[in-house]
Amino acid sequence: MVKKSNFKKDNIKKLNDFVASKFDDHDYESIEMEDLDINDEHVLTTNISLADQYHHQSSSKCGNNGSTSKNLAETFQKKINSVGDDNKICSNESFLEKIPKIAIVYDEYHSTHTSSLLGIESPENPQRLFEAYWYLKKNRVFEDKMIDLFNDFEKANEKDIMLVHSKTYLDFLKSYASKGGGFLGDSTYITESSYNVALKAVGGSIKAAELVIEGSYYSSFALVRPPGHHAGVDKYSGFCLLNNGAILARYLQKYHKYKKILILDWDAHSGNGTMDIFYQDPTVMTVSIHHDPRNYYPRTGFSDQLGDGKGKGYTLNIEMAKGAGDKDYQLVFNEIISHVLITYSPDFIICCCGFDGYYKEKNNKLNMTSEGYYEIGYWLKSNSSVPFVVLLEGGYHKYNGQLCHSFISGILGRKNPFIEKNIFSQYEKNMQKNIYIDTQKNLSKLKKLTSFGK
Repeated sequence: MVKKSNFKKDNIKKLNDFVASKFDDHDYESIEMEDLDINDEHVLTTNISLADQYHHQSSSKCGNNGSTSKNLAETFQKKINSVGDDNKICSNESFLEKIPKIAIVYDEYHSTHTSSLLGIESPENPQRLFEAYWYLKKNRVFEDKMIDLFNDFEKANEKDIMLVHSKTYLDFLKSYASKGGGFLGDSTYITESSYNVALKAVGGSIKAAELVIEGSYYSSFALVRPPGHHAGVDKYSGFCLLNNGAILARYLQKYHKYKKILILDWDAHSGNGTMDIFYQDPTVMTVSIHHDPRNYYPRTGFSDQLGDGKGKGYTLNIEMAKGAGDKDYQLVFNEIISHVLITYSPDFIICCCGFDGYYKEKNNKLNMTSEGYYEIGYWLKSNSSVPFVVLLEGGYHKYNGQLCHSFISGILGRKNPFIEKNIFSQYEKNMQKNIYIDTQKNLSKLKKLTSFGK
């Protein structure tokens, strides 16, 4: 335990102003991506480029269904036949045409959850969210007629939190926070204000969903922290205290009577907490796209972890090879996620968006670029015929604002505002072929293992 902090709410503005004053140091309005020496074959090869630029015209194509394995084809046949032309799933934009606006939910109260009050350093800190917000503000994103900012929302109440987490666990968090907090272990810390900040993050997630359900917005993005997808029923893990996405799923089931919810997670790390919570539950399907967990936190989330009991087949873990980038993720969405939407046919989609797959993430082993996140946004816009919300998870660098802008531009069907050129060496580009083959092998293995709930 550490000594109880004297940090007060009236200091939030001072902290925010300080961060804002330092913001120009990042020169966000004129970012220039540093190029690598393409003749240097000794550069780090963990960053591998996509072979070709993707454009939104091609992202609406569903991939080659002929490559689907026999048992997978049998699984999907009835559903596909009922749809008719299976490419229709890639061109359903009726929902977007009705209500094309996007809501962004953000509140500065998260700044009181900071490890600096404990005298320790953590990459999960207020600055990662401040920088995203100030980038979007300075680039006048909130002035866009198709984007509205909401910063007036309440904390979630404990009754709703206990739809997922145990009372014993919540009592532990409150007690620890009341004593001043400290480092809990497993990369996770708690301050005097952290419990309330976590409640606020859940509240922001609920607000984002309610805005979409009310009908004024096609989608919403909750810029909240701390992240949530590692937190379990009665455990903290990997910066996470409360599982924002899982609580939102139960909230939607209880108050809005959604029968089938899909949680789609593309953070670089497995959403192990979410997986554990719904492992035996067919009413919430969890899909996590993440780095091969054999030597990567949290070292779980393998493709053969498919759920248990009635939930067998409703957990899907998609392992990405080291160095996987935009092209590999496009393959996953076109060959796997498109079929999940057909076979599971969710009523609502909760997207857990991690920007830690970005190639500039410290200690990163994946190689997404702004174009990759743009393509995911456009893919969702082109494929989803049901409401979806996006919750921020990881991303521990100064480019979260840039990537968020690219992502929501994809949802709006606009051009990517940040095309990154000459990022990788020619040697790295050549290595992409091997990584793409590894991705194909992983997907082939996954198709043989699962019948996606059938």
